[in-house]
Amino acid sequence: MKKFSEQEVDQFISQLFGQPLSIPSESKPVSFKLSGSYQLPLKVGKNNVPIDDQNKPWIVGGFLPGQFVNERHKSGHEGVDLAAERNTPIYPIGPGKVTETMVYAKGGNTVKIEHEDGSVISYYAHMQSINVKVGQEVDNNTVIGLVGDSGNAKGTQPHVHYTVKVNGSLVDPMSIVGKPVGSLSKKAYIKETIDVLEKFAKF
Repeated sequence: MKKFSEQEVDQFISQLFGQPLSIPSESKPVSFKLSGSYQLPLKVGKNNVPIDDQNKPWIVGGFLPGQFVNERHKSGHEGVDLAAERNTPIYPIGPGKVTETMVYAKGGNTVKIEHEDGSVISYYAHMQSINVKVGQEVDNNTVIGLVGDSGNAKGTQPHVHYTVKVNGSLVDPMSIVGKPVGSLSKKAYIKETIDVLEKFAKF
């Protein structure tokens, strides 16, 4: 079986999805950085205790889409709520670009970030304040805002609500923690499939 080059795979994927092929030159920076792993948006929780994906008492709202949770979330909870002290720094789940910053009744101070080639989107809500601007590129160490209770969370314990979509579908944000950035897009999936087929063809 023929070994496909990187450019041939890119051309195939572009044709498959009906998109024009755009290959950045070496001198042009790529907008969506593909390095590092997806992380939690907080490094510390309540009482400033360090947190990780095994230390979970700081989760005050789980991923329950389409289910009645309470009067505040009658049609489900599409993300995860992480409790922390007010003004605790909030970080993006991975490197990407800020595409929206907004203030609205439900989410309060909210930031939207696109990751990879735009296949992964993350939202962060109820922030005390927003520290980034539309068009800004961020990495895992960028403080995008501070924990608060803005929007319909007013009066509850300070927390950040964050939602993640992969290829347009909601996913449990906890399920991608630790996965390599660049591994979740359709392009990455097809490349992985081609690699597997090439390995089988060798037998």
